[in-house]
Amino acid sequence: MINAYYNRFFLLPTFYILCLIGLCFQQGYASCSLSNLKSTDQIALLIANGKYTKGTIWQPINDANAMKEVLTEIGFRVIFRIDLDKKAMRKITREFRDCLRETHGIGLFYFTGYGMQLNGKNYLLPINADMENEIDEIDVEEETFDVYTSLFRRLEKVKNELNIIILDASRDSPYPKFGKKIGLAHVSFQGSCIAYPTEADKTILEQNNQNSLYISTLVAALKMAVQNHTRVEDVFMQVADDVLRESKGQQEPKYSSSLKKSFYFGCLNQKASENWIADRNTGCKVNSTDRTPNDEITWSGKCVNCIAQGKGILIKYRYGRQFQYYKGQVHRGLPHGRGFLRQDSGSFKGDRFEGEFRNGKLSNGNYISANGDRVKFRDGQPVQLR
Repeated sequence: MINAYYNRFFLLPTFYILCLIGLCFQQGYASCSLSNLKSTDQIALLIANGKYTKGTIWQPINDANAMKEVLTEIGFRVIFRIDLDKKAMRKITREFRDCLRETHGIGLFYFTGYGMQLNGKNYLLPINADMENEIDEIDVEEETFDVYTSLFRRLEKVKNELNIIILDASRDSPYPKFGKKIGLAHVSFQGSCIAYPTEADKTILEQNNQNSLYISTLVAALKMAVQNHTRVEDVFMQVADDVLRESKGQQEPKYSSSLKKSFYFGCLNQKASENWIADRNTGCKVNSTDRTPNDEITWSGKCVNCIAQGKGILIKYRYGRQFQYYKGQVHRGLPHGRGFLRQDSGSFKGDRFEGEFRNGKLSNGNYISANGDRVKFRDGQPVQLR
């Protein structure tokens, strides 16, 4: 009785007062500065550090501006920051996380400046990193931005569709090195594509150009990728080939991908029309003659000119519930070839078909109803009931 009285007349009013003055814990995403976010928005965080305590490097600012311009042009909502200390780097990364919590879609993180590696982990250097020759490993963790702890772990909790991470920090640095390791270590992170301007344990080729060779090549590749609807891994593969050739073998960019689904640049900027439904995260489209305004799809396979193509899994959702499951061949956005179809809700829930499809229609195979009845199809016509 006393506990109930205390909770009602002391704790609850105190909680409401704290909320009014903004001190209570709030579930939500108030720290995202990007307004009017939609679920299809692609979010990019760009950080460029150049004014270091050990001297200024000007190329990172130019590179970040070039990336900002091209990413905005191809449809990303961009958060752009320059010359951040550690506290500011962590704060803006939290904002990036909160924006992705709203969209649950595509995230892109780009850092350019100094970086270092230690025990197989990567650390990005804030402009005020207090690192002298006598520092030890603990100092590194305290003075720098730990990629795993401050970025990967935050993104891991968001559970958005996929992340593109570009760590452009393999520079010859005036800061201390541990052992013989220079540049960055190459790591992977589930559900992400991570790109580096050069190989592990190496630094980039320094040039006195406005932009680094890596970023000037990447910017050109991104512009072409939108026009050709290129897969993200293919973009970084092309960049690696071009940089290796232009540097005469002195610099070879690398990337690692653990994406669970394909992402093609440019497709999300196209609007689906008529009987076409677009995957909300990739923009890849399929054709559906029974489309309703509430239908959504996911497609795990390849995408050619923003249209599903090849082998994969196609799931249709209606009113937020899984409506149909298809696994097999798709041609120009329609089931075509060998496949398996299952109805997961609606009037035909539990019915399934396994066999051959032609232009989205049953062709040759067996249709099995939820109650076990079987119908054999040949050339699109039922020929036998069992």
